[in-house]
Amino acid sequence: MLDINLYEELTKDLDEILEKSRKAQIGEIRRYGDSDWKKTSDGWEYVGKNKLYQVNETFNEELQKQIEGTLPKGHIYELGRPGQKLIDAGLKNLPIELSSERLSVKSSKDYKSNHPFELKNIKNLPFALNHPIAVFDSKRNDGVAILTDLRQDKSHFLVAIHLRVSDDERKIEINSIQSLYPKDRIGGIFDWINEGLLKWRDKEKSLKFISSQWPHYIAGRHKLEGLQQKLKQFKNPSVSDRKSTLKKSLEQQFDEFLIQKARISYPIGTIKQFNIGGKMKDYIKTSNGWRPKKKGNNTTEKVDSSEKENNRQKTKENTLERKIRIKQITQTYVKIAC
Repeated sequence: MLDINLYEELTKDLDEILEKSRKAQIGEIRRYGDSDWKKTSDGWEYVGKNKLYQVNETFNEELQKQIEGTLPKGHIYELGRPGQKLIDAGLKNLPIELSSERLSVKSSKDYKSNHPFELKNIKNLPFALNHPIAVFDSKRNDGVAILTDLRQDKSHFLVAIHLRVSDDERKIEINSIQSLYPKDRIGGIFDWINEGLLKWRDKEKSLKFISSQWPHYIAGRHKLEGLQQKLKQFKNPSVSDRKSTLKKSLEQQFDEFLIQKARISYPIGTIKQFNIGGKMKDYIKTSNGWRPKKKGNNTTEKVDSSEKENNRQKTKENTLERKIRIKQITQTYVKIAC
């Protein structure tokens, strides 16, 4: 006889899957378990094993070799690229890497920060990073601090990721794991929440974390209710928010570019009217850009013919540069809009 609790759980999962399938668009790929499935006109089609799970399995296999002492010296763990949650939190969409030597140092009992841990406790690190409890802005460097579900005893692992250039011949930008350790002093995490350093949080998991850690917190600087309220009210950045920010940045680049274009498109001595504060005012083109035209000067300023020729030459030299710049900005905008 089927257990009623198991039946309800299976029914709930089935309802959730059916609901997702109704909302999915043709061609959309979704993850179920450790596999990716693609929505077609005939239903869901199996694509293959999910990349994150593949990366996770490879990491676990290599980690076991380091535990057994058979991992090649100087090995670099490749943890794949950040998922949408980490990207929304501000992490660049670049490869995440971890040096095995750094891992050995950080886990050692002799390390100066005294946060020793067993390597077996960071099994499934790639998966844990992409399903965090919370992500915080780094106070020291340009990066993030990720609070994960991984634990040693009662302490959750904190992972610090910073942007840097790889040491090998590739010389590419990567998301480098600079530190990871079991965070036993949780007062610091409470400080980060109150200081506004929170960049992303899983609402359910973060509230559960606060409640479970509170009995071990004895400093008394914070109130449980206040922290819970901030976590509840916090809104994770969305894809549209990020696109809007980047769009404004691109628009600003376009404005700056057009201003620069205006400086070099007209011959020196040209007079034009611009709307300044609701009033049309005369401006004259000089070698230093547009300047207010002085009263009583009804003709263009006398300009040395050699200066005009130099200006025309500069215009020609900048034509190719302007075209390249427009192409770069347009390509970037297209990528964001997609």
